[in-house]
Amino acid sequence: MPVVVSYEKMRGVAGEGYDWIVNRHKDELEYYGSSVRQSGFIGQLKLALTEMLQYCLEEEKIREVLERNLPDESVLRKKWNDVLLVLRDYREEISGERISSEQLLDLLAARLSSSGTARGARFYFDEFSGFTPQQYRVLGEILRTAKDVTVCLTMSERAYGAYLRTAAGEPVHKNAFSETQKTARKLEELARSLGIPCERVFQRPEEESGNARVLRTLRESLFDAREPVLPMDLRPAQTAVYASRFGSCE
Repeated sequence: MPVVVSYEKMRGVAGEGYDWIVNRHKDELEYYGSSVRQSGFIGQLKLALTEMLQYCLEEEKIREVLERNLPDESVLRKKWNDVLLVLRDYREEISGERISSEQLLDLLAARLSSSGTARGARFYFDEFSGFTPQQYRVLGEILRTAKDVTVCLTMSERAYGAYLRTAAGEPVHKNAFSETQKTARKLEELARSLGIPCERVFQRPEEESGNARVLRTLRESLFDAREPVLPMDLRPAQTAVYASRFGSCE
């Protein structure tokens, strides 16, 4: 049975319950105490804490880095102390019987091996350019359980060729698809660590319109210090779009 997983389905949502935890500690917050009632503050804090949980950042390791590099009176140190205070209380509140939205992917990874739906299924991942550590854990369990897994990543033919060369040991050069290339490398490393073979397939578009050619040229030349080469058959309107990004071209 095919299972299609899009970025929107897997990315998760911001956690709930931060509001009253922040208000409970507002007098203890060294830096953000006066910001608690400001519009948008709780929302921004939710996003920061959610990302910390998704990237599996441990409080102890963060504190070690802070103690080694920042004095107690540092503004950045005070900011982190406030964030970690809220995060610790939030984790304590949801421990035990309660599950937060940020824990759903961890729960999924733990349950996949016993899932009748996942075992023997074909998985298709689309709309991703990268994955969080939480998502890589889920992918690892899917690779162990599923019949096969297909991950669709978007990059130009030039970037794909560069990826093949770096996979063969050549130096990595930054380009518009560097993050996607990094994701491809991590996926292959994950599969190899599990003893699962990988197959690379590059799907070329059958036809490319003039507008698509402009976009391809823009993408491929984004981090190129050389003078971009403008295709000679582009319409004047397309030439204007091209010139507005890179300056005058002949």
